[in-house]
Amino acid sequence: AVVSTQSGHYGRGLLLGVIAMALVPVWPGEAQIAFQYITNGSGVIVGIFFALLIVRLILFMLVWMFSKGIYHFWLLPNINEDKLGIIETFKPLYSLDNYYEEKEKKDRRKKRREAREKDGISGSEVTSATEDKKNI
Repeated sequence: AVVSTQSGHYGRGLLLGVIAMALVPVWPGEAQIAFQYITNGSGVIVGIFFALLIVRLILFMLVWMFSKGIYHFWLLPNINEDKLGIIETFKPLYSLDNYYEEKEKKDRRKKRREAREKDGISGSEVTSATEDKKNI
């Protein structure tokens, strides 16, 4: 099988990383301490991220249950977006959506569309008719 150059570099880097991890006891004392701080610090950051995800899920569920599904509250709604930068991930701080109003709007549009289809009027005819009324 043909392996791309980039995949080969990743494979070699992974192999060297595994060998370096196995040789941690041989490292100098200062390097071992630095390695311990780095791994513990990264573990704390990952733990804080997962705790934040759990807290925002609990908040969402509480607001959703007490509002009977009408309101959807998200703390840091963009926290899982991949294509955003670090600063944009934390903007906005929260979002509160009212799904009852959105459902009402959709229902009204659907009823108007069904009424037009029942009367045999298409959407383009409705807009041209309203434009004709404006010109009179």
